[in-house]
Amino acid sequence: MDTAKFAGQRSAYSEISAFSEFRSFEVSERHATEMNQDPSVALYTTLAKDYRAGPKDFVPGFSDIHRMVIQLLDEKLKHDQSPRVLVLGAGGGLELKAMADDREAWTFLAIDPSEPMLESAKSFVGASIAGSRVKWITGYIRDASAEVHDRCDAGTCLMTLHMIPDNASDEGKLETLKQIRKRLAPNAPFVVLDNCMDPKDSNYLVLLNRYIQFAVGSGVPEDIVRKFADTLDKHARDRNITVSPEREEELFRLAGFTNCSLFYAGLTWRGWVMNS
Repeated sequence: MDTAKFAGQRSAYSEISAFSEFRSFEVSERHATEMNQDPSVALYTTLAKDYRAGPKDFVPGFSDIHRMVIQLLDEKLKHDQSPRVLVLGAGGGLELKAMADDREAWTFLAIDPSEPMLESAKSFVGASIAGSRVKWITGYIRDASAEVHDRCDAGTCLMTLHMIPDNASDEGKLETLKQIRKRLAPNAPFVVLDNCMDPKDSNYLVLLNRYIQFAVGSGVPEDIVRKFADTLDKHARDRNITVSPEREEELFRLAGFTNCSLFYAGLTWRGWVMNS
């Protein structure tokens, strides 16, 4: 690799590198316990400073993702005067800013368990939007009101579900999806973007390598990508956080979502739109 050419990228990814070292499973679990913090929260709290530098180099076609999300939501929201959009995993503010800039009538309910990530989002979207068009919740989906008058007209969950374990607990994927649906108006559009790899599948290592090679080809130093992928792999195996696209679609159905339709596929990433 041309180290001079990618010196800037190495600097930008210093937080990811530091996190990967910190985030061996045993250390992160102990740290999270001591801080009374979910391991996934610890992950993004550590990455908050430079989080926005990463997605475009790990997600194929990321530059068009938000435009597609806005288009899909707008199929229904264009008929509403002042729709409210639930954004789960709002830390960093990438989708918030894209939607707020493109649709001035939209308001938002932004939820993320990492306070540093939400602070980063507030700074990124700007004071005028953060103060007047967004309600911020530092916490989980269950911390948002499920009262009928508080329900949102649409929802997004981008690059978030693959950090949530697939288990039967209140913090698992299925319960999270059920709680999202309870906070959406009937038939509201809901968009998910997720990293889909099941460690139990025979082609898992092939998929993981594609994830690695895309990031390396995007200019991220290979040693950093491999450390990050090792951490993801460890948690995928130990905490069951990443699942196959088929399992993901099953979870959507079990949670009560309907009309699930695939709108995006890029190597290990999938995007769906559905109705509550």
